[in-house]
Amino acid sequence: GYEEVKHLPEYSFILDEGEWYANDFFKFRLYLNEDQRAGNNTQSVESTEIALLSIEGLIEAYRNSLFIEQDDEGASLIRLKMTNTNRERIADYLNTSIELLQEYEVQEKNQVTDNTIRFIRQQVSAFTDTLYSVQSELEQFRRTNQLTDISA
Repeated sequence: GYEEVKHLPEYSFILDEGEWYANDFFKFRLYLNEDQRAGNNTQSVESTEIALLSIEGLIEAYRNSLFIEQDDEGASLIRLKMTNTNRERIADYLNTSIELLQEYEVQEKNQVTDNTIRFIRQQVSAFTDTLYSVQSELEQFRRTNQLTDISA
């Protein structure tokens, strides 16, 4: 059977390999991976500690295992490091984080581009209005002073 562990989060227990665990929410059986069987993992082969976290607990665990470093002050490159016993999970998490960062960067660049285009259009519109105004004033000046446009 399983042994409840009181100092760990709710739904935490020790389970032997191949042993079923079931409650009102889920049922599963524990199998060790190749690293655990070969002794290449820090966890014991005889038993493995299982901790099922709430979404908030999982977010906090990932947040605490992620390290972000910037190479140089003001540099645009960052270094992501993560600690976890599951290499595949680390790779998936970091790759997804990189994809999200890249998407964010593209969105930011697109926003800058959109703002630049909006600014240029406003400036062109203001310049066009100014030109029309000057042209109207010139035509009014010519009419008032009875001048003829010799360029036409």
